[in-house]
Amino acid sequence: MIDIRIDLVPFGFRKHTRQIGYIKIWNDATGTYEIGNYGYRIEDEEGNIVQSGEYKGFKRDKGIFLLLKEILNEAYE
Repeated sequence: MIDIRIDLVPFGFRKHTRQIGYIKIWNDATGTYEIGNYGYRIEDEEGNIVQSGEYKGFKRDKGIFLLLKEILNEAYE
């Protein structure tokens, strides 16, 4: 599972950090060694689900940042 926490750090002051978003990505165990299939959930700062879905057929060797980009692109088309 991949957890991505999105924080706002006002003026760079860490003591005022607050979470404004969260993304959870998990492997649904239906892929292969080369191809991954994933579920995802995107939440706002209050924990409300704003998008969720599945992303199928991702070539694992592309890496996590491309997976995140493709999921976000799909979620907000």
